[in-house]
Amino acid sequence: MRGKPIITGIAAVFALLLACNMSQNDINTKLKKDMLSVSQIQGDWTCVKRDQYLMSEWDADHPHNIPTFNFRVKGDSMWCFEYPYQYYRRFTLKKDSFLHCEIFEAVELRHDTLIQYESSAKKNGEIRYYVRDTFNDVIIEKLKRNRFNPQALKGTWYLPKMSYDPYSGEPPSKIDYPFQLPGSILLNKDFFAKNYFPPDTLLIPVNGKKRNFIIRRISWLEREISLDAGNWYKKGGFNFVYFPSKEMMR
Repeated sequence: MRGKPIITGIAAVFALLLACNMSQNDINTKLKKDMLSVSQIQGDWTCVKRDQYLMSEWDADHPHNIPTFNFRVKGDSMWCFEYPYQYYRRFTLKKDSFLHCEIFEAVELRHDTLIQYESSAKKNGEIRYYVRDTFNDVIIEKLKRNRFNPQALKGTWYLPKMSYDPYSGEPPSKIDYPFQLPGSILLNKDFFAKNYFPPDTLLIPVNGKKRNFIIRRISWLEREISLDAGNWYKKGGFNFVYFPSKEMMR
């Protein structure tokens, strides 16, 4: 075998992730030398590590705030997902350089790890590390078509009774819901067969009668299903969330 020995497995991934501790000047200098082409990034990618954390409030209309936890590059197109739960957006890449994609401030391919520098790794930005993956084409097409795939969620999900922001310094406060919602929902094949209407509608009992709710976001990483009340609620928009059971959070 020619060349250096090949390190395989999880150890290789962690070795690469731990090795990346560069200053912004080092990043800029290296990226100018190592411009990536779209052909180098073809395929499926999954984020395995993040340094720093995204802003707590993100705007889906702003490219840099799209949660790129998973993405697929095919040709000059890039699709961003939280696979297999939600599809976010498609981007068109410039064929000469992946570095100039509007969603990434800067990227680097180090061995088999793709490193994304968001917002130049400044305040409210982060560095993400991706490894190659293989997504199910049927699920990908379903996500592109419907945006959401709630059937990927299983188990019991709970309606919170208290609201608590650990950064506010305020004690927990009781949530006053404008209507009576079930304290928990069992998500399984039978529930979705009766209560899910693609692309984004769930039926949930309100005061004993099923009402339509619009899925706003499904995130396993954030541990929530975010829902908006349908047009039957005449007092205006109302958003609430369900959280997974302790068993699912393990």
